[in-house]
Amino acid sequence: MAVYPNVLIQDLLEEFPLKACPSLIAMPKLPFPYDENTLNENKPLSAKDYYPEIQQMIKEDDIVITESGTFAWGLAQVKLKGKVTYLAQGGWGSIGYALPAAFGAYMAAPKRRVLLFTGEGSLQINVQELSSMLDNGCKLIIFVLNNKGYTIEKEINQPSKTDYNNNIPNWDYQKLPEAFGREAYTVQVRTNKAFHDAVIEAEKA
Repeated sequence: MAVYPNVLIQDLLEEFPLKACPSLIAMPKLPFPYDENTLNENKPLSAKDYYPEIQQMIKEDDIVITESGTFAWGLAQVKLKGKVTYLAQGGWGSIGYALPAAFGAYMAAPKRRVLLFTGEGSLQINVQELSSMLDNGCKLIIFVLNNKGYTIEKEINQPSKTDYNNNIPNWDYQKLPEAFGREAYTVQVRTNKAFHDAVIEAEKA
């Protein structure tokens, strides 16, 4: 058995399969889906608009943590800059991983910027960790996507009498730091411009 350490996927793609099989046709270089940011500021916030904004926001050496669900699919197509650490839990698709993972990442690397992307359903599973983060002086940037319930479950399950299982209480998420007795910059946004402005303010804070 041979071991080849420190081989990057980019090196493999450059060497194989064209050099091994010259008869194969090279794949064309396709644009990344979020390279163009055609921001219509007054439009209601949508994935088509906020993923390009997120791609621009992510900087070198950031730690990006993504919850299973909507964000995991969208952020998988975001182009990351050098030395970004991307953490996601896709093996079991179990939600509730990302918030405590972000807490751990910040405590392990307090000099690096940590960005957490989670959904409101996942957040409600262990929201008390947010209190622990605030109590330990953690300064993360947290995005909570509120699509009012376990949306993927609503999509894959047929309508039934137990549909209410996929609905969850609608909290004022921006007030959570206050509820935990701490201060933090929070804002709820519904338009592209509000999201753009919130990103700028969050980076300052």
